[in-house]
Amino acid sequence: MLVRARHDGLFWLQSVEYSTLAFLLLDPFAVVHGYTIDVAPSQIAELGAYRPSDIALLAVVTLPNNPGEQPTANLQGPIAINFATRSAKQLVISETDFGVRVPIDLKQLTS
Repeated sequence: MLVRARHDGLFWLQSVEYSTLAFLLLDPFAVVHGYTIDVAPSQIAELGAYRPSDIALLAVVTLPNNPGEQPTANLQGPIAINFATRSAKQLVISETDFGVRVPIDLKQLTS
C-alpha cells in the first residue's frame, strides 16, 4: 500500500503482508531540478489501461547508516504506479543522465 508521509512529495510503500517491510519513495520532479526521463510506452502499457493523470513516477530513497551521510535516490529506476489499476513496477531507464545513487536533500521537503 502507498501511504503519504508527513511531508509533501514523500511516501511510504509498505507491504500489506509484512508491515515492517517499507520503502521510502519521493516525487523526483519536486526534488531534483531538471529531472526528466523517457519512458517507453510499452513499459507503462504493462500496468494496464490508463490516463496520464493515473500514473505517478516515484523514486526509491536510500537512507544512510551514518548521520553525516546524505540520502540518495534511484532516479534511473523509478517506480511507476497506475492508480486506476492499482498496479506498479520498477522501470529501468538506460538512456538517462541520472543514476541510481543521486544525493538528495530531504530537508527541502520537510521545511
